[in-house]
Amino acid sequence: MKTQLITIILVLFSNILFAQIKLDPELIDLAIKMKKEFPKQEYVSLGTSSIYNFSYGDSTVECEELLEEKIMSLNENVTFYEYLIFNDQVDIGFVYMKNYKGRKRKLVVKKEKYKSNGIFYDDASVATFNMFLTTRGDNATYFVETKIKDVKYFTKAYFHKSYPIAEVSLVLNIPDWLELELVEENFDGYDIIKSESYNSKDKINTITYKLKKAEAMLGGNYTISAVQELPHLLILSKSYKKKGKTNTLFNSTQDLYDWYASLIKEMDNKPLVFKDKVESLTADAKTDKEKVENIFYWVQDNTRYIAYEDGIMGFKPANADDVYNKRFGDCKGMANLTCSMLKEAGFDARLTWIGTKSIPYTYATPSLAVDNHMITTLFLDGEKYFLDATEKGVALGQYAYRIQGQDVLIEDGESYILDSVPEFGDEYNIKKTIYKLSLIDDKLFGSAIEEFHGEEKTNLYRSLGNVSKSELFERVSKYVSNYDKSNGIADLHISNYSNRSKPIIFEYKIVVENKITAVDVEKYFSLELDRKFSSMNVEENRNLGYDFQQKVHNYYEVTLSLPANYIVDYMPDSVFIDNSEFLFDVKYIYNKEENKIKYTRKIIVKNGVVSSSNFDTWNGAINKLKEIYNDQIILIDNQ
Repeated sequence: MKTQLITIILVLFSNILFAQIKLDPELIDLAIKMKKEFPKQEYVSLGTSSIYNFSYGDSTVECEELLEEKIMSLNENVTFYEYLIFNDQVDIGFVYMKNYKGRKRKLVVKKEKYKSNGIFYDDASVATFNMFLTTRGDNATYFVETKIKDVKYFTKAYFHKSYPIAEVSLVLNIPDWLELELVEENFDGYDIIKSESYNSKDKINTITYKLKKAEAMLGGNYTISAVQELPHLLILSKSYKKKGKTNTLFNSTQDLYDWYASLIKEMDNKPLVFKDKVESLTADAKTDKEKVENIFYWVQDNTRYIAYEDGIMGFKPANADDVYNKRFGDCKGMANLTCSMLKEAGFDARLTWIGTKSIPYTYATPSLAVDNHMITTLFLDGEKYFLDATEKGVALGQYAYRIQGQDVLIEDGESYILDSVPEFGDEYNIKKTIYKLSLIDDKLFGSAIEEFHGEEKTNLYRSLGNVSKSELFERVSKYVSNYDKSNGIADLHISNYSNRSKPIIFEYKIVVENKITAVDVEKYFSLELDRKFSSMNVEENRNLGYDFQQKVHNYYEVTLSLPANYIVDYMPDSVFIDNSEFLFDVKYIYNKEENKIKYTRKIIVKNGVVSSSNFDTWNGAINKLKEIYNDQIILIDNQ
């Protein structure tokens, strides 16, 4: 009865409020229903439709997208924002809206150059517009025309957005003269309905995909790329016929390489600009490898990395001398500078295309969607080295997680070389902490050593490599004390903090105070000093995987020597969880003969990713980990 009364009051209040704009009662009811279903959402889409049409351009095929979407507010006074990226290959045409009564109104679109850290980019811009919705149930439909000048740049079509959509429709009107291949990615588990119809008069094959109830893309910290988990269409533009002639687009990997190579031929590098710098970097080097390192590290340390968006400049490298003079560039410009300087020094270096781990496709797929990055491949003494100058602090022969195991397309004149970057296991990134402690007068005294390898070392190198010595020791002291003033640090020794080729090592003495509670003959304490991963529960309702951006291998060990008069009465339980993506192995062991406790904690994320399907198991492991962290050892004085 009470629930019914509350519902009646809510409906009456809603009807009074919505009467101001005379909304359809069914829409009001729908808004109330959807607010209960999506309590955190300010608005939802009642339906979105993208229709793709194709036509001949001057020298290729053009693509037009007609987007129509109806947005309904679930709150009062809601502003819906839309952002559209465009560039030298993508134009925004008409943009307008119709309100809930069907009245048409032009939308004000703000266009500006994309910028980052105050630097503007010539090839990328963003267009923004908004619609204001006054009450719950108020709705409006917006219409956008987007023109893609070259069909090669039309590579993907998506179903999901950052808010729920009642129904998504993707419609492709493909003329007989255009050969497209539609690759259905990640469709398993989704009720996507495909239909086809043919218009014999216009000779157009219409392919339609529909998905009902597309959930909002919900990520958070360290979100995996949407194309790795969510359904989407990968569009492969193969060829087209015009005036009886078949024109090839990207029908094979060779076609893709030929187009890339044509852009490389347009470069006008002037190596004389940096000839003296190359000579100074290599003059005192004793080996070829040392010469390469000097050049590679100089580009890393002296060139600022900035990222360009899509468009022709998303694929064409800037001239090496321009990057050298400006001291900044995107991945292609930095790769070109690295390659050109190595060539100037007499080495066999090649520009190389690669897709990072955020892209799940290989070069078996001839599409501009297959890669998003450029590096340099060096051929030296019968081996290949893959040089990514955007990764500051990475040593020669070491590779960042984001390119490990990925396909590479290496320039080789009129042909190309396919290979892959070596991939390292999780142990490559081991972060190891080992304490040797003794319990004396309700304090823990002892020594510790911490080692940082792989990505852990690289990240630390970037943080510490250029700080003063006094600041270095201050920073590291705070870090190893876990930012806890009750942990006293002395005799700190730091090794290899400015050497990108070796692991960074911290060695120090430590005194831990205020961590032991004494009650009569008992002592209570934990050997967990840093509580790693305790805050890493995955957010509720998140549906995109967790990407740590490196393979994780965290090992922590404490050996505690006990006073002769104390014995162990209780130790926390162990945790062991091992599946395809991660491992938790946490345990206490008591050696009665030596009267020592050994606590070990090993946490591994094997491939650097926790999939959304594994979130429940992951959260369960984190909760068990926190139980151990919050539990305590109990010692008893047996004298």
